[in-house]
Amino acid sequence: MNTRIAINLTIFGEKFNPEDLSKYIGIMASSMWRKGDIVPPFKGTYRLDIRLRKHDFWQYSSSFIETLDFEEVSNVFVNIISPKIENIKQFVEENNLEIVLNIIVKVENNETPGIHFNMPFIHLANSLNAEIDVDTYIYD
Repeated sequence: MNTRIAINLTIFGEKFNPEDLSKYIGIMASSMWRKGDIVPPFKGTYRLDIRLRKHDFWQYSSSFIETLDFEEVSNVFVNIISPKIENIKQFVEENNLEIVLNIIVKVENNETPGIHFNMPFIHLANSLNAEIDVDTYIYD
């Protein structure tokens, strides 16, 4: 197994229907939930208390790509999302939502990737008024 990188476009907020967002922008969510839905326990665990989702949530997840170059992943992601930017922005504005671009890096065998935000990725994040979050997981 080699180091893998993926990007998630996460949109969340109060009182919106994630299914409506999928229809409006023409991208099916990789995952979604509604405020008040039960948060399931982690796989293989049991929980006595019931936890509820605190907001409506929609997420598109790119596939993980084996690479040591973030730009390979961001170029694919930008090509998928760029044609939908105006519709995403309009839906987000109308529903007072927030956007985060989540970058997930799974480091294998100490193969640390280079993370470089090229101009197309920066433009995408800026156009969407999105925050950027980087999560790194290191596996032996």
